[in-house]
Amino acid sequence: MLFDEFVRSSARAWNSYFNNVSEQIKTGKTDIGNRRALFPTMLLCTKTDNYYIAELLGSSETFSSLVVKRHVEPNINRYFNLFDVSEDRGFTFKLDHGEKTGLKDLILADRIDDEKVRSRFPFVQFQGNTVLTSVRGDQVPIFFGRNHGSAYFVECKLINTLDSAIRVKTILYAIVVNKGFTKQRYIDTLNSTLSDGSKVLGITAVNSEEAKRQIVAAQFSNIYLTNKLRETTIGEFLKAHPEILNMSLSTRRFITEPHLPWVEKGAGNGDGAINPDLLVERDDGFCDIYDLKTALLNKASLTKGTRSRRRFIDYVQEGISQLANYKEYFEFEKNRAVAFQKYAVKVSNPNLVLVVGSYENVNPNEIAEASRLLQNFAIIDYDTLMQLFFNARGADDNND
Repeated sequence: MLFDEFVRSSARAWNSYFNNVSEQIKTGKTDIGNRRALFPTMLLCTKTDNYYIAELLGSSETFSSLVVKRHVEPNINRYFNLFDVSEDRGFTFKLDHGEKTGLKDLILADRIDDEKVRSRFPFVQFQGNTVLTSVRGDQVPIFFGRNHGSAYFVECKLINTLDSAIRVKTILYAIVVNKGFTKQRYIDTLNSTLSDGSKVLGITAVNSEEAKRQIVAAQFSNIYLTNKLRETTIGEFLKAHPEILNMSLSTRRFITEPHLPWVEKGAGNGDGAINPDLLVERDDGFCDIYDLKTALLNKASLTKGTRSRRRFIDYVQEGISQLANYKEYFEFEKNRAVAFQKYAVKVSNPNLVLVVGSYENVNPNEIAEASRLLQNFAIIDYDTLMQLFFNARGADDNND
């Protein structure tokens, strides 16, 4: 089966499934009591070495259709365990030579320090869940061989550690099939999963805003901890879940990816337009400029050099240069007028914020040393953004 066939078949099946479930909930044929149903917003289809993966992400109280995103991850075990792992390390579960293997309502971990896990991932709840840990204590939660047929995960958490780093993957639903499957064999496998009947798949029912926030925070961490996921996919997820930015940044309004032509510019500027990731409105009505990068999971630090020569790595420096270009755009009066006319935004002396990195590679002292010559500039990492959202209270969910 070609990857394109896998993507199309997955999107068609899941959109049909959720449209049907949504209608059943509206008409009372599926009873969820006084709770609110949360539907996924995104279908992430990933091509790996020997397998295809379709994973549902996001949480919304209404369903229209899934945003389909494609991703390439060379190794399936890197995708699920969030670190580069080998079979030599050992595993809690190994999947090989089987088919339609179902893992449901499980927490799989190599070793668990409850306090350390919850300090970084406060949405993880151990109480009331089936927790399976490896016998040896330092093994990966799950390992795929080369010859497994198919498997699916329903509401599982995979907790993995490497040295002092901890990562959690929260799976709402994911299906894995061998690349050797025909299209029809995959469709039959997926349909048999969807018609299980034991529970409605991919949907969570909640009875409070706090419960909803836990689910959204878990899904957000899935996004930024996925290896080499494109910034556009991160941006698409934030756009579908505006409460993350509304609450973490204490803003009532933000604009995603505005397209702003250069009406007025300096000599030598041949650019046609700018397209910043985010304009975030402050309490005074003016906007700051944000650029989204990735968490850089393969980097130990966002800086390089000794204290006296501390500077940012090239990837971060590119983001800083991009922000400087956006700032230059708003230094011209005619450009500011265009921005106000198109998006009703005001920008003057903006703060420039780069969203990049995680708790694993952001050192505040080193960031401060590398930023010595920069004005109105800040870095916020994704773990901090998630924590701010998780712990926020009472913010509105309005945005443009």
